[in-house]
Amino acid sequence: EDIWNSIATSITSVYFDSPKTMVMYKERIARIESAQLFRIRWYGDKPCGDELIFLELKTHHEQWVDNMSVKERVALRARDLTQALLRNGVKWTEDKAQELLLAAKPKLHGDDLDD
Repeated sequence: EDIWNSIATSITSVYFDSPKTMVMYKERIARIESAQLFRIRWYGDKPCGDELIFLELKTHHEQWVDNMSVKERVALRARDLTQALLRNGVKWTEDKAQELLLAAKPKLHGDDLDD
């Protein structure tokens, strides 16, 4: 057996940005304070069905600001990703977001998502 298969897991990240300006990428490369990156991330093979993926927002902070960079993330089931991203003109609501998040983490309650 290949040693890398037993000690390492692949990580896949898909980054989102404005295709015309690439502002998120440019600000992060320039190390602008509070620059942000938005990505979808999963571990191992491409997930499907009820397997989890993560939507992540990373906010960069310089050391002189005396704040650590922050990663905020939520889990979604792989089968809900298209519904979450491609709204097709349907208005996004807090209730719909909560429904998708609770489907990924059924042990949570709606009140737990307010923090």
